[in-house]
Amino acid sequence: MLALITVFASSTAVPKMGVQMPTKMGRTYEAQVRNSINVALNQLVNIEKVMRVNSITVIKGSGGRSLVTVSYTDLTTNTDDSVSRNFG
Repeated sequence: MLALITVFASSTAVPKMGVQMPTKMGRTYEAQVRNSINVALNQLVNIEKVMRVNSITVIKGSGGRSLVTVSYTDLTTNTDDSVSRNFG
């Protein structure tokens, strides 16, 4: 799940990989985060078809922080799992 824990453009090896977080926590913040995660996982979900995203939960905290949890199914082993990451 390297694509989820990497901030967009922070990797020198693969600069276009990762989650691109919104700069402001406005009314559309959660939708922007979900969209960015779907873009980051596009290769695994739609092209390689090795995982299925079951849910994306975004919890906005104080001070510009947020907790993002992605629940998914690994289609190669047919097991459910989740990964969480704090942003901000």
